[in-house]
Amino acid sequence: EPNEINEFERQMLTGASTSSGLCAYYLSVGLGLDGEELLGSFRNFETISIDLDLNGQQDVVNHPVTLVFRTSEFVDVNQQMTLLRNFITVQPAPLWSDLSLSLEGSSSGFSAYLGPKVLESTEVKFTHSRLPWGETISIEGSDIAQDVDFTFSFIPTNAPLNAPIPLLAGVGVALLVGLIVALRMTRSRERKILMLELVLVPMVALIHFFAYPPLFVGGAVVFTILLWWISAAASPRSRPSLEALEQMNTPNIPCPACSTKNAVLSEERPLRFACAGCGRVIKLVA
Repeated sequence: EPNEINEFERQMLTGASTSSGLCAYYLSVGLGLDGEELLGSFRNFETISIDLDLNGQQDVVNHPVTLVFRTSEFVDVNQQMTLLRNFITVQPAPLWSDLSLSLEGSSSGFSAYLGPKVLESTEVKFTHSRLPWGETISIEGSDIAQDVDFTFSFIPTNAPLNAPIPLLAGVGVALLVGLIVALRMTRSRERKILMLELVLVPMVALIHFFAYPPLFVGGAVVFTILLWWISAAASPRSRPSLEALEQMNTPNIPCPACSTKNAVLSEERPLRFACAGCGRVIKLVA
């Protein structure tokens, strides 16, 4: 009956903000769960609500039910936080035949999960990704034994260097400036190598997406830019093709050493320039 459901929810909320209330007692004795390890410290909750869903079955029979807890609390920024710890109370006769865990978390574009990790267990795994609008964390576990030990912790932070939007903006601006400088350095040089090295941009994007630490992301950006600049400085100078020289009606002279035709682009005499083929210095006096 709806009235009975409402009464159950009301009684569960009685003293729910303390570890000695009916809510904590029901979780511990009735379900074999440590409420504070599963949900957090009851004393720290700013708000808490409890909803019971009978999943369409009104009769008193063996049937799955859903118990939903909604809580909110303030957390300390830049302080290690244990979000979840092994919450099954070990009992001689286990209450649960099977335990699966699924948890998803998301941050805003100006906050982040720093250093998330699962300790003491290989049965519980997590994934961490960074998107432009925020970070996401997914924790999964199946067939978890009641005596397994695990701890999931992270550091909540809103530092600009760690937040997704400022970090993405910094990476984008740095790569753009680095590429513009490299293009200016190769105005009169070959750009084939530089164009091939643009494949590093999606690699940096993947490093950013898989939520590597900001220091690692910054290192990848610096490495990419330095590689562009080194390649730009080492790229050979570009020279017009023979067909282009003929169309331009530009005089050219062959190199005495390798017979490579070199365009004479200046009226200055005497004129010294390096052969485009072998690099030998040619002096033109007339």
